[in-house]
Amino acid sequence: MDITSTVGPINWSVVNTQVATVSTTAAGPLANQAQVATKIPGRTQIFASAGNNNSDPQDFTTCPVQSISLSVSTTGGTIINAAKGTSNTINATVVDTASQILGNIPLTWSSRDPAVAAAPANASVSAAVSGSNVGGTSITASCIPPGCNSGLSPMQAIYAVIPITATYTGTTTTAFSAFTAIREVNPPLCDPSRSCTPLLVQVSGSPKTASSVASLPAAPNSLRVTPTGDRIYLGSEKGLMQVNPTANPVTVSSFATVTGKVLAISPSGGKVIVADTLPVAPNPPVKQVFILDTSTNSSSSILLDPNAASAVASFSPDNLKAFIAVNAATGLTVQCQNTAAVGCLYVYSAEAALQTIPLDMTATDLAFLPDGAFSYMAGVAPSSPTPQPQITVRNTCDNSISQTPNSTLQVLSTPGVVQFVRTLNNGIQVAGNNGAQVVGLDPPNVDIITFTFAGTANLGNSGCPLPFQAGYLYISNSSLSSFNLGQGAFTPIDFLVSSDGQKAYVVIQNQASVVVFDIPTKTVSSIALVGNPAPLAGSLAPDGLTLYVAASDNSVHVIDTVVGGDVQQVPIPSSSLCSVSTGGPPPACTPDLLVVRP
Repeated sequence: MDITSTVGPINWSVVNTQVATVSTTAAGPLANQAQVATKIPGRTQIFASAGNNNSDPQDFTTCPVQSISLSVSTTGGTIINAAKGTSNTINATVVDTASQILGNIPLTWSSRDPAVAAAPANASVSAAVSGSNVGGTSITASCIPPGCNSGLSPMQAIYAVIPITATYTGTTTTAFSAFTAIREVNPPLCDPSRSCTPLLVQVSGSPKTASSVASLPAAPNSLRVTPTGDRIYLGSEKGLMQVNPTANPVTVSSFATVTGKVLAISPSGGKVIVADTLPVAPNPPVKQVFILDTSTNSSSSILLDPNAASAVASFSPDNLKAFIAVNAATGLTVQCQNTAAVGCLYVYSAEAALQTIPLDMTATDLAFLPDGAFSYMAGVAPSSPTPQPQITVRNTCDNSISQTPNSTLQVLSTPGVVQFVRTLNNGIQVAGNNGAQVVGLDPPNVDIITFTFAGTANLGNSGCPLPFQAGYLYISNSSLSSFNLGQGAFTPIDFLVSSDGQKAYVVIQNQASVVVFDIPTKTVSSIALVGNPAPLAGSLAPDGLTLYVAASDNSVHVIDTVVGGDVQQVPIPSSSLCSVSTGGPPPACTPDLLVVRP
């Protein structure tokens, strides 16, 4: 029996009005009916109410995005080679699960190196990109919740098939600066409790000069800068330090409860990951990972197993996810998802609950491809009878180990343990034939991984992303080639790859030269440091034209990578790094940490 007239009119509601809207006044619906209009791709719930009674919610789906393809408007290709200052329009072809091409979709655009070319903050299926500096970058677009493919469970981000590779040439006019500081040691070398204040030193100008620009609350154990250069973060066991290098004078803020080493900063600079696996007094004996939200200056934390000993982390280019790999101490295991494992992968996202995945390897480094669809994790598996060095490829969409349709897992054996892994901005351009490249440092070798993207985005094929069971890209035909650097056994300090993907620089402990590996030609050369000091740290300018090396002679060496020479040695005396309030001589402080600000 229809009792509508006794309980009042039926009201229709949509939980997420970004996905769909409902109307009872549109032409066509009968009494007690409503018309639903689609908006952004995703899933929401619709329910009706009469009086104080609500119906059961019904799922409503606006066809989700299935694939994104990018092209440069003038060429139709995926490569930009242009002079600095050139502007290009990049178009995105967005296809949904009904094979319909969509327009006006809120995509997230991102640049691997915003100091070279920044991605637009608000763009749909077309974006204008201009090369602001010399160097290389990758430009990509993705469909990520909550703005796109909203409300799907599990969360379904869709990445561009192939990113745009952009290389800009010309003369650099940006005056990059470097920052250096001492490293935290135990017992402390310089600490306020000993009437000694660590100082942050800036190296800038032409010719370069050094000056102390800020006092630090504690000696740092790590030093990183945001991709845009607006903030510098220094980790320590006494709290995280945030430096504003654009302020005059330079300012320093502290987060006393966020302790440990800075592992990663999101591409937007909005999130900072800090891991404390070596707690010391006065901190409580708790090991944890912190995620600082810089927009609110608040942090959340992940409690780690007491056997945790180290960690590595990386963000996807669109800021959606971070992979945090936590390793157990040698010979021990950590509890991960109620499983004893040598490592645990924590998948962090502001749009989804924290996920944990047991690892059968100790991770040494990890990095996402420029398009964000896959990550590469280097490390070693404790196999019997001998440990097996390897690199594992993971899907970003579901965090699983990538595999081909015939179930071949993308786990590559390496000659030795890869200590640094770098994904190239121009990897697709270098490899050609729809291929891409990843470079790893595996002393005494450099390893180059070449692979191809395969698969389709057509309905009916198996693959990622779920739950649509629609085909998507996967990694195929992976091959690894190793090239001996001719340095014998060595301990690397850092592995720096130019933004255009042409050169890799190896800074080696106790070796008074920087090894240069030409990636396209696979040739090796070196650049000697004047005075033969031992390197302590290295950092490369975004344009790839200047390499800074902090060394044991209390200098920052400025290397011109074009002419291949150590063109200037900037003195950094102990008094610039450490200030003693009693007026006595400072301890023997050296520039242990170094970063170039974009």
